[in-house]
Amino acid sequence: MKKTLATALLMLAASPVFAANTDITVVPVPGGAFVTVTQDGQPLEGTEVVTKPEIFGAKVTDDQGRAFFSASPQITQRVEFSVTDTDGHKVSQTRTIERRE
Repeated sequence: MKKTLATALLMLAASPVFAANTDITVVPVPGGAFVTVTQDGQPLEGTEVVTKPEIFGAKVTDDQGRAFFSASPQITQRVEFSVTDTDGHKVSQTRTIERRE
């Protein structure tokens, strides 16, 4: 039992979620989304945020770890926002961006 528990703890410690404390928060608004990137609770300046579909392009976060993405005003779209931290761990969130009324 102890061996199984020790193995499980080692696997958890080696997992990207445990190793990387990078977080991405996406707040959708009509016609766009605000993205904030933090590491250990602190804003990450100069981090590239990429999107899928790629039509939204990529943006670099400001000194507060934020970036704004403008979406097409005509259609509602599902968008994945992602960042890769300095250790190579990818963090992403997918959100629906509503069209502007």
